[in-house]
Amino acid sequence: MIIRLARRTTSFWPARSAAFSTRRRVSDLPVKAEIEVSAMGRFASVVAPRRGRTVEQRVGSTYGGTHSLAFLSQPDSVLFIAKRDDAKTLLAARKILQYIEESRPELTLVVEEEIYRQLDNPSDAIVPLREGDGTLLPSCIDFVIALGGDGTFLRVASMFDLCSVPPVLGISMGTLGFLMPIHLETFPTALEELLESRASMLLRMRLQCVVTEDGQSVPSTSRELGSKSLSLVFFSKSFLTISHQLFTR
Repeated sequence: MIIRLARRTTSFWPARSAAFSTRRRVSDLPVKAEIEVSAMGRFASVVAPRRGRTVEQRVGSTYGGTHSLAFLSQPDSVLFIAKRDDAKTLLAARKILQYIEESRPELTLVVEEEIYRQLDNPSDAIVPLREGDGTLLPSCIDFVIALGGDGTFLRVASMFDLCSVPPVLGISMGTLGFLMPIHLETFPTALEELLESRASMLLRMRLQCVVTEDGQSVPSTSRELGSKSLSLVFFSKSFLTISHQLFTR
């Protein structure tokens, strides 16, 4: 069950800034901020808060529980991933990027080249994700904004195969989605609560798969992902229920 904010009819999109400067690269981004993750509910008094630059959860007493998320320093870099080949999503992506540029100019937005090429005069705050940059993301991305549906969310998870997935702010485009708890019109509130350390987070495991052929294991670059976690971020201390088999419905 998700506790949602009331729908709003007024637009939150401001006018686009006309200021532009020299382009940056993913390799120029700083190391991501340290965070503190604390168990909520009945585990809050018995599980000590954990600090670090990654979010990891292993099967144990707090598996599947809700946690609070606090940035211990100012986050800098945000990975923005949107559903591909969809005109409606592209329009929403432009508006979201524009909103963040105006309301949170301290943030750097990393976007896939497919989206970057369709932006009008992108500012220095928007950095294209080029081929070969994927290995740099785990060390610099503070959190992810995923716009689309469950497929988009799972694509984000696949971009961090060998490490923990950063907190993901999942924005639904209106279709049925079990992993995208934020609706587009409530995005500004969700973003502010995340940046102000008032968001709650649900940790979920990923599954490790071993592929065999003729009785022999097929080599995989994703062999280590089984012990790592991914995290959903939502707002207003709301609750999201997902199957324990994360990738099934």
